[in-house]
Amino acid sequence: MSRMKRLAVQQLDVSKDYLVIGLDLAKTDTAVIAITTDGELYAIDRLKYSDLLNQARQLGSTVFAMEPCNGMTYLVHELEELGHECRVINGEAVKDYVKSHFAGQKNDLNDAQAIAFLAQDEMLKFIRVKAKSEMTMQTLQVVRQQLIKQRTCSVVCIKGICQNYGLVISKSIMSEAKIRPIIEETQKLPDEIKEPLKRLLRNAARFTIDIKQIDKAIEQGLKGNETAERLLEVPGLGPQCVSRLLTTIGDINRFEGPKNLAAYYGLVPRSHTTGHNEKMGKITKHGDRLMRAFLVQGAHAVLIQHTKGRLPKSALKKWIDKKLSAGMPCSKLSIALAAKLLRIAFAVLKYKKKFDIKKAGVARCSL
Repeated sequence: MSRMKRLAVQQLDVSKDYLVIGLDLAKTDTAVIAITTDGELYAIDRLKYSDLLNQARQLGSTVFAMEPCNGMTYLVHELEELGHECRVINGEAVKDYVKSHFAGQKNDLNDAQAIAFLAQDEMLKFIRVKAKSEMTMQTLQVVRQQLIKQRTCSVVCIKGICQNYGLVISKSIMSEAKIRPIIEETQKLPDEIKEPLKRLLRNAARFTIDIKQIDKAIEQGLKGNETAERLLEVPGLGPQCVSRLLTTIGDINRFEGPKNLAAYYGLVPRSHTTGHNEKMGKITKHGDRLMRAFLVQGAHAVLIQHTKGRLPKSALKKWIDKKLSAGMPCSKLSIALAAKLLRIAFAVLKYKKKFDIKKAGVARCSL
């Protein structure tokens, strides 16, 4: 069917019934491949978003498919309000389809056709589109990460310039209050560059203030949310981690079990199996990178509490002790503990019960 001849048109024929419409999105327009229920294949090289939505209003309920990109979420929300179903295809699947069916000849229409045919694959896992409330929280998190990067770049730039003049500032010193006296009191830096450096330092301090304001906004967004309050009781899960989890996880019932949730965030080992030889590699690192980073940071915090003897006696503490006594390196243990915390979060979300440290880490069949 992928070898069918494309019929070039300027717009969709709203009198026809379409099985699926594949979209290869650009900034303001899209390439379109529309497959009718009769098996005909129509191609539109360029169609503006506004024209697409106008024509979609006149169509019966159909399936629109696309790859994830910046304009995807807006378009999905608009099409779903019109009564259409939207399926978002992973870019790697589209790339593989173009390579195998079009000899790697990538262009917009080939991509759109690949998307249209992949949307009909019932075995393919589609990407979940975030709700508008989730997009709001995600935007706060994205802005926060960008401010952290800019603050880090400013401080690293200052340290790099100072090192050129023989002034080495310790890696652990990051705040304006500690760096400013060093710049003002040193004799190694020329007076002409001290003021520009302090100006750059003030920028880093402003980034810190902005980050704290966003932290307050995120914490405020979690208030009154019973699910968030239950998750915040889990060791290692702070406001940033919980907000990211609620933003990316969607409906917990779409996961068959806790192992599926760990796999969703890339915290399971990669399988290298051939014949009867099964080998497990490093973690897959699939899914949301920021969520995985928060989980690992939370796991490190729990390990620090364990090292200081502040972790209450529980099955979770016994599990950590067992791994340490077996000689597991702390780096690997932090990853394993991150997956463990995620499984605990799954139980809290699935069964809608408050976190109980006495039950955490115990198999449900043993309770």
